Amino acid sequence: MFGQGEKMKIKWQLVGTFVLSCLLAFMLMSVNSCQRERRLTATQWQQMSQAAQAKFRACIPDTQPEGNVNLAVAEIRNEPEQFRVKVIAYAVKESVDFDLPQYSMSRGRWLINERFRSYVRDEQCNEYKLKDRTPTVGKVPDSGRIQIKPGEFYEFTLSYPHLSDEIRQGVIVYGNWVMPFVLK
Repeated sequence: MFGQGEKMKIKWQLVGTFVLSCLLAFMLMSVNSCQRERRLTATQWQQMSQAAQAKFRACIPDTQPEGNVNLAVAEIRNEPEQFRVKVIAYAVKESVDFDLPQYSMSRGRWLINERFRSYVRDEQCNEYKLKDRTPTVGKVPDSGRIQIKPGEFYEFTLSYPHLSDEIRQGVIVYGNWVMPFVLK
């Protein structure tokens, strides 16, 4: 009925079908196990995220602004060479003296009123020290102190080292002010 060549052809078709069936079954089991892995990873990710948030909150300094000056973040840019923050200081009810960071050669760092610092802290609690500050208009007096009258404002830019592209949030610490930010 069937010749020798046709019998071999049918055997190879059966073997091929069996091998394809085994491969298909293996692939389905792999996909199913990957889905289980993803569900576990999502749960673990949520726990890790909550732990990271708790760690981040713990490394944010607990400070209170003093005086009658208010600060507002006007712009944040994470450029290839630096992280820049444009800040506006303003007075509401009465004139205020506002201190800008001054570089202390003897201490080798930027200080505000010779006591405080300005830095950025990211969600992994890394600290980025101030590299420079630039007024938007004019020049900073040698004392670093600016008088702001009610209804007036003073705008300046703070420069820090570039933040990693993985960083999504952090805080800008300016003396006793802590200003949170979120990067997109």
